[in-house]
Amino acid sequence: MATITVVGNVNIETTVKVDSFPTAYAPTPHLG
Repeated sequence: MATITVVGNVNIETTVKVDSFPTAYAPTPHLG
């Protein structure tokens, strides 16, 4: 899941997936 770091830049689209994997994206700052 190293891609999560890269996807962090696209927080717009990532936010949609965060709902499915809140734990996986929890460490990402874009959640703020």
